[in-house]
Amino acid sequence: MEIPNQIRVRLLFTYNKEKFFKFYWFEMKGDDFYWGSAYKANHSEKTSTDFNGTEVKIEIPEDFNELEKTSGKYSYHESGQVHYKLNLKDGKSNYNNISNWIKKDKIDKPTRFFTVLSRTLNHYNKEIPNLTKGNSYALALNFDKEVKKKRVYFEFFLSPPGKFQPPETLIKMNGIANDIAIHTISPELILIVRFAVFENLNDWHPDKELSIITNEIK
Repeated sequence: MEIPNQIRVRLLFTYNKEKFFKFYWFEMKGDDFYWGSAYKANHSEKTSTDFNGTEVKIEIPEDFNELEKTSGKYSYHESGQVHYKLNLKDGKSNYNNISNWIKKDKIDKPTRFFTVLSRTLNHYNKEIPNLTKGNSYALALNFDKEVKKKRVYFEFFLSPPGKFQPPETLIKMNGIANDIAIHTISPELILIVRFAVFENLNDWHPDKELSIITNEIK
């Protein structure tokens, strides 16, 4: 079976496969890779995050919840340049140059590019009745209903197919993050989603999501 050069994957949540809810999406167009959240979020240049591998210090401005919710997407281009496109209220866009990674044809092992500590799952409430709308593929993660009030830790990797030693998690965890879902994203690469239910911080700003983009891939 020939693998197309354009593949779009929706990552969804479900509970006993009764209904399906949007989370993130990923798309490879030729040699350009895009991804983003299915939800708008508050955005502020005043927000700061200090992360050293085992501890995260987050400072949120007092007016954060009053800010306009906006959407955006990340892009990892053929050249290796990585950008974030923020869609502004007036219809314009703001592009931030984040980093410069290796070219995708140099990826030879599972390479983490993005990490998310989700909101508690009950805050992801956009139901999708047609899972493959717009010729998209659906990658649905099935959770018990009790998990709705918990956060889930996610790590996202690009990798060639094959057998590899799993890398350590970016954030040190008490348990083991060994749940994995995969999907072909291009003729050469697969998308790997590693995740684990997070037992902490479920009462701390449960409607807030923490995302960490890898600074350097080489």
